Amino acid sequence: MAMQTILVVNGNKKRISELTSLFEPHYDFKAAQDSKSAMELAVKLDADLILLGSKIDNVDSLDLCQKFIQNPFTKHTPVIVTSDEVSEQEEEVFLSIGAIDYFSSTTLKSILFNRVRNHLKTAKKLKELELIACTDGLTGLANKMQFTTILNKEWHAAIRGNYSLAAIMVDIDQFKLYNDQFGHIEGDECLKKIARAVDETRRRDEDVASRFGGEEFVLLLPYTDLKGAHRVAEKLLKNIRELKIPHSESAIHPMVTASAGVSACIPNHFDRHLTTETLLADADSNLYRAKEKGRNCYV
Repeated sequence: MAMQTILVVNGNKKRISELTSLFEPHYDFKAAQDSKSAMELAVKLDADLILLGSKIDNVDSLDLCQKFIQNPFTKHTPVIVTSDEVSEQEEEVFLSIGAIDYFSSTTLKSILFNRVRNHLKTAKKLKELELIACTDGLTGLANKMQFTTILNKEWHAAIRGNYSLAAIMVDIDQFKLYNDQFGHIEGDECLKKIARAVDETRRRDEDVASRFGGEEFVLLLPYTDLKGAHRVAEKLLKNIRELKIPHSESAIHPMVTASAGVSACIPNHFDRHLTTETLLADADSNLYRAKEKGRNCYV
């Protein structure tokens, strides 16, 4: 099981070294000494907890704490504040904006470790509940809500990295006919087999497979241009055909097949017409073109 990740944000190198010695044997420990790299790491790492010090370049730690809490990609990450100059007034302000704990940077190491450990236990349980809420109950893939969250995160990462992001919309051909002949129980079994084929087509850990609704699935492919996405779509449809699931007698093809629509772009801040919605809309439009071409193909 992967270790939980702690991101420490502190401008004091000595303090970072002390915290590294305390936590690194037990947790995946990352550090940032300035506010810019702190925000970038917090989003990239999807940290389980942020340990925020009081001295971070020229940015007020209160402002940085607010940014963590207000950012859509870090707002669920618990923030603990350690202060060099503890005061009840400062504690009240940090806790009121959403920090989960506040204590002196001179707190005994054993107390600090146990407090952080206890907060991480709670964070782990919450993540497990969030995972259940974000997973499609039938197929085990990410559900539409989770996919939308990941898409937004990957979109902004692609803007920062200036790389292409691709989407493949997949729809099982004439699935209603399958359900009409074999029933919904067999239909669910078919969906689970197709979902596995979609998931197994992923090439990288960053690739995301999701059940978008009904018999429709979507693959999100970071670092992938249109040509690369076409190759993935071709492989995916081949994998589905090779399942050799008998189709309805009324269907065009004797075995269950699927159609796919592909789109890709390099996200940027300058083209206001280029959004996550247009990426998916283009894939969806191409999916319908594939259906019009006779199904069992991609466009």
